[in-house]
This record gives sequence, structure tokens and C-alpha cells, in this order.
Amino acid sequence: MHERQRQCMNGDMALPWPPAARWQTSAGAQIGVIAAVLVLALAWMQPEGGAGLGFLPGLLFHGLHIGLASAVAWWCSGALLRTGPGRRGSPWPWLVLAGAVAGIVLAPVSLALEQVFGVAELDAGPVPGSLIGALVLEWQQVVPITALLWPAMNLLVVWRQPPAGGPAAPPAPAPDPGPPNPACAGSPVPAALDTARPSFLDRLPAALGRDVVWLQAQEHYLLVTTTMGRHLLLQAFGPAMDDLARLGVDGMQTHRSAWVAWGHVQRLDTRARSPAVVLLDGTRVPLGRRRLPQVAAAWAERAASADPAATMGAPEGEPT
Repeated sequence: MHERQRQCMNGDMALPWPPAARWQTSAGAQIGVIAAVLVLALAWMQPEGGAGLGFLPGLLFHGLHIGLASAVAWWCSGALLRTGPGRRGSPWPWLVLAGAVAGIVLAPVSLALEQVFGVAELDAGPVPGSLIGALVLEWQQVVPITALLWPAMNLLVVWRQPPAGGPAAPPAPAPDPGPPNPACAGSPVPAALDTARPSFLDRLPAALGRDVVWLQAQEHYLLVTTTMGRHLLLQAFGPAMDDLARLGVDGMQTHRSAWVAWGHVQRLDTRARSPAVVLLDGTRVPLGRRRLPQVAAAWAERAASADPAATMGAPEGEPT
């Protein structure tokens, strides 16, 4: 019998994954740190594009360039990976395309900044004195750089992810098995999942297992939490939920950027100013107010089907 189901049947509600840190820097924050390091390096080295500016003006000059390009590429990556073609196959070609789009947008701004900071002359283009010629030259210089730099920045975010946590020691069985808990009803059994088609689960480290607890979307990234740890994937949110539904994992989207597996939910908290789905370890997963009625109804239905006499399935703050 799967360990998760054995614990539920024994009435043991202790969470079986290790007590690792619950907070993890978001992918966007990590990209921001990488961008900041690049700005500092360029301001210090003063490459040809910003030569002679000095450190502080160079910091502003390169910060405007890299900040704008990163913001455009971040938004564009999310938009591309939410399209039909972007949902299938590798995300890396789409990141290259997003970087190229950022370069196209950045080129006119870059040209203007060079004029403002006095580091370039307009007559450097193919047609002396021509704005169009200078813009074409800027595109030729900027687009290849951003098309390669953006996937490299994302690769660094994926590469620096901490290793998956090891398995936790099994909790001691309860001496007297109690009635089944509605939170454990329908707990997923990874061995029984349909693996005929590949899914995002196949790209998780083996040490994480396949028992998904919840998902958090971070634009074109997906933070996946399993019973053994968590990992950041380059993965669109919608296709990941589709994969779990196809594999028979019983769960529900609770927020525009969150999905939970019902088998790992302890209760709903609707009394707080920010409603949440409370997991077995106390983690609070965002619960959108627009989704609250559907989520509450689904949770109450599960509780009623597991134990019609039980009242613990009702969300906090509502009559039982």
C-alpha cells in the first residue's frame, strides 16, 4: 500500500515530507538578481557601448537597457508559452524568440539612450545621418545578443535550483485507527497513474517522486511541490493542470496562479482577509475570491462523500 494512503487510513495527519524551508525566492526575483549582476559587471568593465561614462552613469545606462529588455522578455515568454504551440515541446525556442522580441523593442530605446548619454553618433548607421540606418544597425547588434542572453539567464535560474530533499522518516502509526478523513479521500497513488504520454512530471528530479501537493505559477515558470520537496520548472501553468487531470490526480485550481491536490488539503480558511486552502503542514495556498464558491462546494462534497456525518469538511467561517 502506498505510504500516503496508509497514513490517512491510520488517521495520521502528519505531513510526510521533510520540514524544509517554506519560502523560496520566485523565478522573477532570481531573474532580477541576475540582471542586477549583469548591470554591475557592465558598469564596472565599461564595454565599448558605454565606454567613458564612469561607474554611476554607466550603472544607469546599462540598468535601463537590461531592465527594459528583461521586463519585455519576461512578459513575452509568458505570453508565448501560454499559446497552443507554446504548450507543446521544449520551452527553449520560445525563450529565444522572446529574447529576440525584447531586442527589437529595445533597439529604438537603446539608440535614444546612446544619444542622451553621448556615447554614439547618429551617422554610425549604414546611411550616414539616417535614423532608419542607425536603427537597422542597432537591431543587428542588439537582437542577437538578447536572443541568446535571455535563455542563458533562464538557464541559470533552472541550474541554481537546490537539490530535492531526501525522504522523511516514516511517522509512527497511530495506535487506534480512526474514521477516514475527508482530506485524505482520493489520495493519488503515483504507481497507478497513466504514464502513456509524457508529462511535466517526467522532468522532475527522481528524488521528488510524483505525488504532487500543489503548484504555483510564476509566469513562464512553475514551482512544483511534492511530498518529497519542491522544484522550479520552465513550464506553463495550464498544460501542467491538464497533465494532472489526464493522469487522474484529484485536485483543483484555487487561484489564477495556484492548484492543489485534494488529498493534501486539511481545511479551507474563508475567515481571513485573504482566503486560503490550508495544507496538512499548515501551508496556506491562495484562494481567489472568485473561485471560492466552487472550491468550497467541491471541498464540502468531498467531505460529505467521505463521511456524511462529519462536519469538519465545512470551511472555517461558515455554518456546519
